[in-house]
Amino acid sequence: MSPLWRDQVRIFLSPQRALLLRLKRGLHPRVVAKASLSCAPQPGEPPWQASLRALEPALAKPEWRGANAVAVLSGHFMRHVLVPWSDALGNECEQIEYARHCFAKVYGRNAEAWDLRLSLETPGETHVAAAVDRSLIEALPTLCRQNQLRLVSIQPYLMAVFNAWRERFRDGSRWLVLIEHDRLCVALLEAGRWRWLRHQRMDNETLADIGVWLAREQYLAGAPETARSVLLYAPEAGHLAARTGAWSIERLTVPACPGFSPVDDAPYSMAMNG
Repeated sequence: MSPLWRDQVRIFLSPQRALLLRLKRGLHPRVVAKASLSCAPQPGEPPWQASLRALEPALAKPEWRGANAVAVLSGHFMRHVLVPWSDALGNECEQIEYARHCFAKVYGRNAEAWDLRLSLETPGETHVAAAVDRSLIEALPTLCRQNQLRLVSIQPYLMAVFNAWRERFRDGSRWLVLIEHDRLCVALLEAGRWRWLRHQRMDNETLADIGVWLAREQYLAGAPETARSVLLYAPEAGHLAARTGAWSIERLTVPACPGFSPVDDAPYSMAMNG
């Protein structure tokens, strides 16, 4: 069978849970299996260790074997910085070293143990650099291989969501807001170019006053007051009774398909991108 027609297992990893979906490939893809695995992080261990611990016995079950796999990593596991373009950097290796320098300036020596990835598809523009614990990147392929899965992609949650709706950011100024469990990520793009990116902890007050929070981000980013269009991706948040003021907020939703409902299976949406 052609690899393009192999089933695909989608994996989403966060400190609170691991999600699994199996997509049957074909002219009409459908979800044929899904599982939500609770995690219990232990003090002193890396935040991703509990999700791998939950994932290991689940992948040993026959319904997940013999497929390609795509893993999406929660923003809790990732660090991001915007790296300005430099014509003085001659190749990708030099770009990565410069990005590592940018991470070190923000996070110190911890960055030495991280694996870095860059989006360099638009030369001359500021690009996104993502970093994650190298031990997680090494452990995931091994775990998949042991359970007859071919891991074809590991993606940060931010980039998986952005790539799914990339066309919506081609024109104008738009904010992308991701809400996970007790975590917010906000980015500003102008005509498809990254201008602002920040993660922060979230509480109920932030969620209730999301319009006020966005106004603060707008001020910190130096964005024009006319930049009020927001694309919000928050599968776990349910109904948001937010005071939004002048902001135009549109919730992004993964389309339904056989075996998957974006309403009834909302948390699984986090595994459907990528």
